[in-house]
Amino acid sequence: VVCLHKIRKSIKRISASSFAIMRFPTYKQKYYCIFTAAVIWSILYTVTIHFTNIIPEQLYNNDDELILEGLQQKHLTQYPRICKKRKSGKEDQHSGDSEKTFPMTWIMFMGDSNMRHTYYWWTTKDRQKNGVEGSTYGLDRTNLGFSGRWADQEILFPGPEGGENGDSRKVSRYSFRFLHGSLEEFVHDANHWDIARRAVTKTEEVQQQGKIHNGENNGTAAAKGDDKHDSMWEGRIRPSDLTLRATKYQHSIDDNSKEFISMMKKWEIKTSPDVVILTQGWGGVPRSDQIDVVRTIVKNNPETLFIWSPLYVTDHSKDRYDSYVESGVFSWSEPNLRMVDLWHMAITLPISTTLYHAPVGGKYMQEAMANIWKEVNICTTGVLNITRT
Repeated sequence: VVCLHKIRKSIKRISASSFAIMRFPTYKQKYYCIFTAAVIWSILYTVTIHFTNIIPEQLYNNDDELILEGLQQKHLTQYPRICKKRKSGKEDQHSGDSEKTFPMTWIMFMGDSNMRHTYYWWTTKDRQKNGVEGSTYGLDRTNLGFSGRWADQEILFPGPEGGENGDSRKVSRYSFRFLHGSLEEFVHDANHWDIARRAVTKTEEVQQQGKIHNGENNGTAAAKGDDKHDSMWEGRIRPSDLTLRATKYQHSIDDNSKEFISMMKKWEIKTSPDVVILTQGWGGVPRSDQIDVVRTIVKNNPETLFIWSPLYVTDHSKDRYDSYVESGVFSWSEPNLRMVDLWHMAITLPISTTLYHAPVGGKYMQEAMANIWKEVNICTTGVLNITRT
């Protein structure tokens, strides 16, 4: 109101001067003031949002520590690396095209045990016999007990000595990151893509607690925090106390075989995966009220193509799906993000209050991955296709 009043007085003074052309009828003067005020307000609002650190409440953990703190800021590019082309220096003898595409050598799956089963099926079906497995790789490593059953996984596949279009790729890497229901853990994984982790043993747990409390984890271990509070699991499938206790503290996996370590040396080091397939971790992480966290991770990793399907198998309730729809996430647009809505499939799954596992390699898993991988293929049109080695 004050702004409008001052603008109106200024216009009157100008109108009273020799600039007679600036005289407006009263009704035009009114709308001119409103328009001017709206423009000024828009500018001030934009500047305020840009320079003021406005962080939603859900981005803080139980200790009021900013979850996003420490996320690496990276130079923004327009497209993911596998969707871009680079000059190879010589023309292709068939097409005459002097451009070369980026090879896809690192694919990461993120989610719970249903995603682990998908990862296992995807990397075992028709795979080469000479794939080198990480020490925790497998469908459900109950033989690893406390420290390995819900661990991250890695598998490497040697590539051809020389590929199409000059592709000199030596090794393809497929990673799995188990999300144990903690937003902090998800952010930690996104800030340390290269680190695969497992739960610590009981002896290591005592040592690890001391390290974390003393700030000595050096980015190789992460505490999940207290995820047992009722609000965390309300309306969601809650793992057992033993499971939560076994996965509360994570430590980097450093016990892989010499063969695995040797092949890793041949792998082209990258700061982030070429493709991240994200579904849902325990408790539905990342949930519909945590989209700002995902948005920050996506924007901070512009060279990575993210395929996010919030509803996969576990916790496939209508209420949960509606919460994502209402959040507007399915219409969210980023150059390096593809949203995949699998609700038309999820409604066919059994309704259960306990954990349900989709059959490994079954019809549901095949159709879901067909929908997910279609987005990768669209992005990588013309790129060397390594759907599964």
